[in-house]
Amino acid sequence: MENELTKKIINNEYNFIRFFCKEIIKDNYIRFYDDKIRDMYDNNFTDLYGEMTPEIFTEIKKIKEERKEDFIKISSFHEIPELEYLGYNKETLLTMAADKVNAKPLIIKGIEFKNILNNPELINELLKINLEYYASEYGKDFVGHRIYRYFHKISELKGLNYFVCCYNNKIVAYCYAYHSNGVVALDGLLVDKQFRNNNIASNLVKYVQQYYQNCPIYLHADEASTTKELYERLGFKVLYKKYDYLRLDSEFH
Repeated sequence: MENELTKKIINNEYNFIRFFCKEIIKDNYIRFYDDKIRDMYDNNFTDLYGEMTPEIFTEIKKIKEERKEDFIKISSFHEIPELEYLGYNKETLLTMAADKVNAKPLIIKGIEFKNILNNPELINELLKINLEYYASEYGKDFVGHRIYRYFHKISELKGLNYFVCCYNNKIVAYCYAYHSNGVVALDGLLVDKQFRNNNIASNLVKYVQQYYQNCPIYLHADEASTTKELYERLGFKVLYKKYDYLRLDSEFH
């Protein structure tokens, strides 16, 4: 895990989240927190450097209580069986990278790839598809706040782009990418169910690769998901695993 590409990726991850979050830096962990979207797990979590200890766990719980958060999320390069025993939900994330550009996207009739930065009129379409897929789980206010926040950050944060795939000016797929430290993070990829199994996802990934030319691109895939097989076909290889542990207050009772 100590290769040069991995180091660049980890630095890129930190660069991105620090644009949205503040942090508490300790000897054994970093605690990121986002006061604007306090219930967004990805922006409010503890990233462990090494092994979990009872002392660290006590500190993490204290920070949660001081901030009056209703969940704890802990991310680590090491599995933490003790948290599973305590009822934390575990997710294993694979970081996959491709260091060369794949073939150009196919030309599909009616399909067009665009950058939101150059097409701001599409923001409402982007919000619409996000509400369709995520409002029932996270709530309309949360989804709307998140989308508009990312949209405004595009103009502020150099290297951040939101890419969409349109069919007759309707967004049918999207993802965002962040470029810094010599690597590109590709995240948030979603394809409308009506357009799945039509090579939309693979061609959107290829479009992003073409946009950044020969810069290495990485993404995250759930180890239990079949999406990693798509990424493997596109030339992405697993660099390392990371484990996320999440528990809500409602699960403590």
